[in-house]
Amino acid sequence: MPIYFLWKNQVFIKRISYAELTLNKMINYDRNVDYEKVKYGKEKNFLAD
Repeated sequence: MPIYFLWKNQVFIKRISYAELTLNKMINYDRNVDYEKVKYGKEKNFLAD
């Protein structure tokens, strides 16, 4: 029984870490998109001057 419980825990932990990884990727992707927008805006302003 304890071995099964440990195994179940491992699967659960792996699932959580995978979800966290996906979440982090999504957050970082959003940040990168925002950064690209800001960079593009700055370049546009620079060209306008």
